[in-house]
Amino acid sequence: NTKPADNQSWNSAAGSIRYNWDALEAGEVLSKVFNVQHPDYGALGDDDNDDTEEIQAAIDAAEAVNGKVIIPEGTYKITAPLTVQANIKIEGNNRMGTIIKKYGNFIGIACTSAPDFENFILDSDEGVDASVGIHMTTTSGDRVRMKGVYVWRQGSHGVQQDSGNLYSYINCRFRANGGDGL
Repeated sequence: NTKPADNQSWNSAAGSIRYNWDALEAGEVLSKVFNVQHPDYGALGDDDNDDTEEIQAAIDAAEAVNGKVIIPEGTYKITAPLTVQANIKIEGNNRMGTIIKKYGNFIGIACTSAPDFENFILDSDEGVDASVGIHMTTTSGDRVRMKGVYVWRQGSHGVQQDSGNLYSYINCRFRANGGDGL
């Protein structure tokens, strides 16, 4: 019987249990819920290790079944764009505790679908970024939803919409960006 060495590990384990339980109570099929910290993906959320490939692998798995990606509390370092190509949900633990942090000059999240984003921050390492935070190229009729999403310190626009007409932003903040917030 071993226990995690620190509180972050305990919090991550408790968050995974809570999300999986919430999914079951909501009637979701657990096989459609992909936690980025699950051993199949292995993201750490410690703002030190690069979690780009791990998060992208969970996104890719969710896209195959129109599932949901869970990102527990932590700061997830990314060094390349995350791409979302199917209508999936990406949900953080809470909007102040789940941070996706870009290290480099690139689009943080590139969408060619109608995503459902909830409860996370997209931040940038100060001084190195000159690009868009979230870039959406959707088609007319796609429903894009963001709830409790903060996009901060992007070198260009916080969120850029190239097309589509059904966008819903609920309790979102786009601030301290080089271009427009939205």
